[in-house]
Amino acid sequence: MSYHDPNLVTSPKSKVKNIQVIIDKGENNFSVCLLEWEGKRSVGVRWNGDSDNSIGNPQSRGIPTWFVLPEPIAKSYLEDLLKTEKGLSNLKIDKIKEFLCK
Repeated sequence: MSYHDPNLVTSPKSKVKNIQVIIDKGENNFSVCLLEWEGKRSVGVRWNGDSDNSIGNPQSRGIPTWFVLPEPIAKSYLEDLLKTEKGLSNLKIDKIKEFLCK
């Protein structure tokens, strides 16, 4: 794999917990996850990177991190994702619906 596996992006460790990657588009594309950021349910996004930049973005001092979407944007994005994204597993769909209901 020539990009950093989003399932392994766990920094900053003091703020990020319970990462559940729901979209991983692969090299030179993006990933989306559900996570807890400072104890609050959140949605994170990142560019995966490629063979020239395997860390991707965002990153902090060479360590891959997540960009946390503001809550109104996160909810709108997830609602749209349920309507448009093909190939989501039932488990991921359930996790997204559960996130939206809380």
